Amino acid sequence: MSDPTDSRPKRPRPGSSSEGVGSHHWLDVRAPGLLQHAWGDGTSVSYRDPNVSFEDARLTAISMSHFAKLGADDTFKELRQRMVESNPLQFFLLIDALQRLMRRQGTSAHGYDVLQELVGGLLTSIDPKIVMSRRNIAISEDDFTAMELLVRQLAAHAAQARVGDYLTDLDERAIDTRIVLAAEEQLDRTAGYPEFLRQISSDVLTQLDDLAAGIGFRPSDVLRAADRHLEDQLLRLRTAHEGLRPTHGSQGRLFESLQRIASISGHDPVTAVARGLNIDHDVARHLIDALATPIGTQNITSLTRTNRLRHFPVVKLLDGTYVWPSPHDHLHDVLEWAELFFADLHHNSARARLSRARASTTERLTAQAFADVYGEDRVICNAEYRDSEGNWVETDSVVDLGRVAIVVEAKSQRITPQGRSGAVGRVRTKVDQFLVRPLSQTARAKRAFLRGCELRAQRRDSMFLHPTVVRRVIVNLDRVDPFVTNAADLMSEKADPAADLRTDAWIVCLADLLVVAHVLRTPSELWAYHGKRAAQTATGSPIIHTETDALGAWLRAREGAWPAREGHSFQLAFSSEEINLYFNDREDQLRRGGQEGRRVPRPTSRIPSQVLGVLGSLIDDPSWAYASDAVGNVMPQEWARIRQGLRRAESSPTTRGQRRALEAVQRGITVGTTPRMVIKPAGGPRIDVTIPMGQATGAAGDGLGEPNSELPRVTLILGAVAPTT
Repeated sequence: MSDPTDSRPKRPRPGSSSEGVGSHHWLDVRAPGLLQHAWGDGTSVSYRDPNVSFEDARLTAISMSHFAKLGADDTFKELRQRMVESNPLQFFLLIDALQRLMRRQGTSAHGYDVLQELVGGLLTSIDPKIVMSRRNIAISEDDFTAMELLVRQLAAHAAQARVGDYLTDLDERAIDTRIVLAAEEQLDRTAGYPEFLRQISSDVLTQLDDLAAGIGFRPSDVLRAADRHLEDQLLRLRTAHEGLRPTHGSQGRLFESLQRIASISGHDPVTAVARGLNIDHDVARHLIDALATPIGTQNITSLTRTNRLRHFPVVKLLDGTYVWPSPHDHLHDVLEWAELFFADLHHNSARARLSRARASTTERLTAQAFADVYGEDRVICNAEYRDSEGNWVETDSVVDLGRVAIVVEAKSQRITPQGRSGAVGRVRTKVDQFLVRPLSQTARAKRAFLRGCELRAQRRDSMFLHPTVVRRVIVNLDRVDPFVTNAADLMSEKADPAADLRTDAWIVCLADLLVVAHVLRTPSELWAYHGKRAAQTATGSPIIHTETDALGAWLRAREGAWPAREGHSFQLAFSSEEINLYFNDREDQLRRGGQEGRRVPRPTSRIPSQVLGVLGSLIDDPSWAYASDAVGNVMPQEWARIRQGLRRAESSPTTRGQRRALEAVQRGITVGTTPRMVIKPAGGPRIDVTIPMGQATGAAGDGLGEPNSELPRVTLILGAVAPTT
């Protein structure tokens, strides 16, 4: 039987929608008239409406927001009243069941976990005696459908209502970031793929397990408790022989499925957790209670009101039992739960240790991700370099690739709930924290490296570093996509020539870095992709909302930066379908215990392994970086000719046509335009770069990927290929 969860719900772009009962519509939350959208062939083009001034559009949007707030208030009151009159706990469980079913449908489920959280907030705001007294009342299918529609209407009103709040900020650069933050706050709860979130969270929380004597359980057991409870739910579903996909054309059948899933999700998790973790029942109860939001303790009056259930997802009932319907989702918020849990206990020393653990994990896993691709010996951790004034300056990691280098800053600061809400003051503070400081730090290191400087680190001999090209990467523990998406605009207001705050850096969250390093496993692939991402961040074009979209577009079409046009903005379309399917399958395999099931192949760049292998052996060649960028610019479909040529080179020709074809291959196969590249199977292995007359030697490509016939030509010689008999 299928698992009711997906590793990570797909994140469609604003403006797209999916029809159907229970489906959520992504809302275009930009102000009417400010930006109009045109869609086509995987690209969204946004442009300023020339017939509407910015001020007129802003005032129109604020007026619309006012009426949307009134609609939200009325809808909220009606929904709450209908919940109180029926069975609020059962409605919450049915909404959760619908969310789990819909997640299997992909984009139509996006954002529904937030609506489930809203209903849970309403549940925990109702008098607990009312909740318990109506616990056994059955909700009819018609009543459920009517109340579920109210939930979606409330979300639609709330999204439009918030736009007016953000348009009171006259700084256009901040508006985009605040609106995207609002959209994520209202529609998105995904922090990454579970495989990597589990790795990160476990690494952080295990460092705090010695606090068990004081708090009553090991913090890392929270992760295992969620897994054991989910396994228990799935076992109960299998036992009930109830399929999770609704029968097409049978709405009644769908509601029956929701009822069965809801009944299983309502089981108290304590016994399953105690048995699964082999811990005492009282310890398990204490652990679950640490995750709980008791009924009657909240006062949720809108979608934007702070909802404790987001981070404390277990509902505690008046009789002391618990309901934890979606344990798998807690993985996306578990580190924030730990911070808030210790804050509730006034355990300041634990909070300080958690902060240090976050920093340690971020630095270590970042360095390990680069070491897995470039090699342990090339990654220098906790390095110090000597600046022009003779001072020693620390940087988190340096990747030494011979004539080129990568400077890495790993940042573990939290983006707090206030920051995620898009509050004006918090956004500006976070711009300094997530953009200004790390960009300034990496720019300073880059200048020193290009000048030539001494580098030292523990358990390393001191060395002199003088690369010709330095690329920068900034890794954040928390997901800060809205700031990265709008980095070029946000930094333009801080244009201090002395600060050198250019945004030509790859800025990525740790969970996404682990995804990229898992997919792009060779130095040349990662180097080429890094260059494209840095160029995209520098230009702000196209607008990219998630790293997996950027990765998917690079794998499919080698997308890089696009030219920016005044009054227009280009947005990359949803491109992560293949990546989602792959990691969803890996998660399914993990939950099945490795049992035979569907196997989705790992997405690849389609660059032949012979090409990547030879480049990997030539990292210290002065032209390696340029050649890697050139290889990374070749469109995936062009590599078919190279594969065909290599097969010819491995064969023994028997006819005149085969001999001529082999001779053509040996002279070299030309591919690509940015720059033009020739692949030869015989000789070498080596890299030759031919510089057009009158041009200086080119450094590694900047990743912009603009065609230019005058670029140096790269010849990659793979080495002799023995004929097969």
